[in-house]
Amino acid sequence: MNQKIKEKIIKVLISINGALLLYICLVPIIAIINNDILNAFFSKYINLVLILFGVFGVLMIILIFIFNVDLTSKKSKPIKKELIFNSYTEFKKSIVDYLFFEGFQVMNTNIKEFKESELYFRKSKEFLKSKLDIVLFIKLNSLEKNNVYDKILTFLEEKYPEQPANLVTFTTILCVDKVTDSFNNYITTSTKQAFSLIKLYIGVSLEDNNLYIVTQKDGPSIDKYRKLKKWFENVLDNCKDR
Repeated sequence: MNQKIKEKIIKVLISINGALLLYICLVPIIAIINNDILNAFFSKYINLVLILFGVFGVLMIILIFIFNVDLTSKKSKPIKKELIFNSYTEFKKSIVDYLFFEGFQVMNTNIKEFKESELYFRKSKEFLKSKLDIVLFIKLNSLEKNNVYDKILTFLEEKYPEQPANLVTFTTILCVDKVTDSFNNYITTSTKQAFSLIKLYIGVSLEDNNLYIVTQKDGPSIDKYRKLKKWFENVLDNCKDR
């Protein structure tokens, strides 16, 4: 189930709870007006409405927690770094060499929508729990659509449907030759996190020779996000020194 469907489910539950709350609020108003017909109608179903409001309210809260849905559109300023490499090939090779040094392995898996993409992974233990680190490279001439997040997460869900580790970190490095509005949207949209899946989005623009680290303003797993971001910055620093 992709993020858009999850958001639609939450929006439907919000609408239902809003309608039920309106009904509940109308009961005392009708009583003040003292209209016998309306008072009899609204009072007749108030117990049922209260039960439904409680059930749908609890369901909405649980699903918001499980789905990790944030309906507010958050924009955040990315961390901007100058790209010190002369080409994407040189940049990727330097990063990949260091990933191999840290124990990553290559997996020949492509996202259908992206012609040029490569995935690397590493399994490890952290505090007696299993951990899976994934790094995905995507190369495009330009990013033309805003649903890149959905494609990436759908790919991850299909590839690892059973969440094979207690914690999964997923770093996506998206490189474009040309900057578009969709790319700017990609690097300025605050990252949404789950408790067992921590995401880090990186944007690389060859047009202005810059690297952008997408930031997370707040929300769940902020400490884990910061740890993942610090790890990637350490990767960049080590690549500079090599």
